[in-house]
Amino acid sequence: MINNFKGFTLIEVIITISILAIIGSISAGILTRSYTSSNKSNLVGKVKQNGQNIINTMEKEIRGSERVVCPDSAPFTGAQTLVLQKYDGSLVRFFINGPTAYLNGFINQDTPALNPSWDSSNVCTRLDCTGATCSSNPITDTDIYGGTSVTSGSFDVYKSSGFSDAVTIKFSLTNGIGSLKGYENQVAPINFTTTTQVR
Repeated sequence: MINNFKGFTLIEVIITISILAIIGSISAGILTRSYTSSNKSNLVGKVKQNGQNIINTMEKEIRGSERVVCPDSAPFTGAQTLVLQKYDGSLVRFFINGPTAYLNGFINQDTPALNPSWDSSNVCTRLDCTGATCSSNPITDTDIYGGTSVTSGSFDVYKSSGFSDAVTIKFSLTNGIGSLKGYENQVAPINFTTTTQVR
């Protein structure tokens, strides 16, 4: 009796399954890399957008100021606090706080209360900002998971007689300290620098 049944042999089935497994693993690798690079691009875009918002906010305040109060003594470079006096006499203060183990680094903007005996050393060191004497407003996204973290920064002030004060703002931003760990979820610090004159 002759068997006319046509079918696949065991070897042919194993070879077919092996080829499909190889194609599947290559496709999965391509899709994973595509998703990872897209995620990293989104993180970099968010950090750059947040940095540009910080620059815009600070430039607006500097241009609308009469003079720089702090730093008030040489050297005028590398300061962590910048205090501006507006034309109405009010003060605007920016200060840089670096990251800690549990908090993102951030740049804060506040308005120290004016009193007849205000001392520039207190205003420059943030010692007068307690309770209701000033309003505090971080101008960076401080969400530890989805926000950004200021890794370093400083204010440099250039004073020349006969000219308006100029301020150089320098800071570095990266993604929040609580974001997912791993190379694909980390953004190298992005540096931002600008120089603006008071008007």
